[in-house]
Amino acid sequence: MAALGRAQLLRLPEMILKRKANRLFYTKLFSSIVGVKIFGSESDDEDNYWLTSIIVDSELTGWTSSELQIHLDERNIESRPLWKPMHLQPVFEGYSSSINGNSEFLFTNGLTLPSGSSLSDREKNRIESAIYDFLQQKVDDLSITQKNLIIIGAAGQGEKL
Repeated sequence: MAALGRAQLLRLPEMILKRKANRLFYTKLFSSIVGVKIFGSESDDEDNYWLTSIIVDSELTGWTSSELQIHLDERNIESRPLWKPMHLQPVFEGYSSSINGNSEFLFTNGLTLPSGSSLSDREKNRIESAIYDFLQQKVDDLSITQKNLIIIGAAGQGEKL
């Protein structure tokens, strides 16, 4: 077992580089989408990029992280909400907790995307296509008035979809 662990540790820098590339892929993919942010800090030197998640502001996007998750699932692309808050898990029912709403917000609005270090370019292309299809459907579903509001709202933020 120790030898297996040691072998994995030797591969760790390579795995982190691949996961960082995944994070950059998603950062670029969502960079022009008003209301979607990559979870985490851009200036975090200690980040291991193990997971890439987004936070969706449905007031700005017109869609929820759950809707995107369903769309991806229908295309056999795994994603999942950010961690379920411990105080909402049955095993911790009845225990005291300090609740300020942050964990519920992240659970409701966050989505963890495929982030494995073995994610291939072909798989990334499939994910990108599925997300673009989803976004195009959402734009097509909007009324002319809603589209104009998005364009007006995005005008102050550079070129946006």
